Amino acid sequence: MEEKVLETEAVSEKETTEKKINAKEPEKTTEAKATAEKGSTKKGMDKKWGLLIGAVAAVCVGFFLLLTIIITIIVWPKKVNLNDYVTVEFSGYDTVGHGKVVFDRAAFLEKYEGKIKFSKKAQEYGISSTGLYGYSPAEMFADFISVKLSQSSNLSNGQEVTLVWNCDDLDFGEVFNYDIKYKEKEYKVEGLEPVEMFDPFENLNVTFMGTSPQGMVNLEMKDYSDVYQYAYFNPSESYGLANGDVITVSFCTTGDPIEYCTSNYGICPSITEKEYTVEGLEEYVRSLNQITTDSENAMVTQSVDLFNAYVASNWNSGCTVESFIYQGSYLLTPKEGMGDFESKYYMVYKVNATWKYEYSYWKEPVTMQPVEFYYVVEYDVPIIDKDGNCVVDISSYEVCNNKISYDVTKDWKYGGQTTRTLATVGYWELNDIFTNLVQSRIDIYSYETTITN
Repeated sequence: MEEKVLETEAVSEKETTEKKINAKEPEKTTEAKATAEKGSTKKGMDKKWGLLIGAVAAVCVGFFLLLTIIITIIVWPKKVNLNDYVTVEFSGYDTVGHGKVVFDRAAFLEKYEGKIKFSKKAQEYGISSTGLYGYSPAEMFADFISVKLSQSSNLSNGQEVTLVWNCDDLDFGEVFNYDIKYKEKEYKVEGLEPVEMFDPFENLNVTFMGTSPQGMVNLEMKDYSDVYQYAYFNPSESYGLANGDVITVSFCTTGDPIEYCTSNYGICPSITEKEYTVEGLEEYVRSLNQITTDSENAMVTQSVDLFNAYVASNWNSGCTVESFIYQGSYLLTPKEGMGDFESKYYMVYKVNATWKYEYSYWKEPVTMQPVEFYYVVEYDVPIIDKDGNCVVDISSYEVCNNKISYDVTKDWKYGGQTTRTLATVGYWELNDIFTNLVQSRIDIYSYETTITN
């Protein structure tokens, strides 16, 4: 009995295990199995179609890319590399060398004659595809090419210059079936011959003469042979010079002096211009305070003598001078930029006098009339010499000849009148002097004065 029980228990335990398994994974029906198999097949087909479509798309993209490249090659004109036909040559002497660009036209035409034609757009305007005015398209293409160097003269060994292309004014691709391309390539200057340098200004003496600011420059060459035979020196200013001014003197020849000297004499001027400062000139005073008392007194004394001599020669006998008093002076100096006008210096004197009027055929023949007026003398402007001394030339003067007159009328007891007139040089009022001698020139001159009204 015990053995059977154990067997029964064992069987029960196995059944229990199988039931648990079957509870977790229920057995699929035939319909469910069919549906599952169908889904699996559909997924496989979708994957295959995706790969196929991707492959076709890749082929299409590649085809269109290739087609685009082909169309581009057909539509876009080919380009001529202009640098392939350009060479740069240097010649002459170091520091004054020359450079030039050579375009190999023959090589260009050899390659492109017959290939370059006028574009269809150009032909729409009636231009033949084979030529114009007897020139082939390739020849006209070459004629439109323009190139130069950034610097072509005064070159030195080791210097770098650049190609400068001037082809942008014409759209080659619009006119021809070829377009252009180029690079602004740099070239190093080399192969120039050495040249001896010389300073032409060592053959020049520069001196200044005259009086500032009316000085002059004098240029004198020491030697007139060889390179100087047909050369000369030219100053930027020759006249109207003042101490401290700077002038530029140029070394001149027929044409460019560097080219002339190197080509004809194998030597080169190291400089062709040089500045010189004006110095050593005597100088006109520019301010009244530069005039010393001694110089002023010398001119006053001379003015007294001038006036007395005039009175003796021109006034009636019996006229007298009570006083002749120095009032002051005017100094007029040209304004900046007004050219070569000379400065002016006026000395003004106040005169008190008595004029005698005579009526010799009447019983009362004499009338004495006191008068007051101003007498003006213009002297050359005093000079400051090289030693700083104020120098005047009292022999160089001019009396201002403005005429004034005074009338005296005599009434007679038996009726009637007689008028007598006396005249002299001078001005009645200080304002008249200012108006006539100063204000009338105020557009050209600045002025300074010691006169107070």
